[in-house]
Amino acid sequence: MLAYDPFKLDAETTKRHMNRFLQQLCQHNLRVIEKYYSRISLGRIGALLGVSQDRVEAELGDMVVNKRIKAKINRLEGIVVFSQRKQFTNERLSGWNDSIAQILDKVEQTCHFINREKINIG
Repeated sequence: MLAYDPFKLDAETTKRHMNRFLQQLCQHNLRVIEKYYSRISLGRIGALLGVSQDRVEAELGDMVVNKRIKAKINRLEGIVVFSQRKQFTNERLSGWNDSIAQILDKVEQTCHFINREKINIG
């Protein structure tokens, strides 16, 4: 990291840039974890990310407040439950159901037009 200008030791904003970079990296990794886990402990997230539980809780809290992630944190048990996964499945099934309904409507209209043509010809 020291090879890049914002992170050089002589730069006056090095500490601020490094903190911001680590925050963005942590939040990105939390979004990835959300995709693969529906329930996970704060300790396990900290181990996966290589940061303390307090940092994980602070970043998760920030992301939940800013609506970048949907999760519930149980501080007593140290468990995080991600809720976006179920909604995604329901939305996907609802979209699939709507698509099937549209296809069936088109098939029904086509059958109606075919029957109408048969009557006009006969």
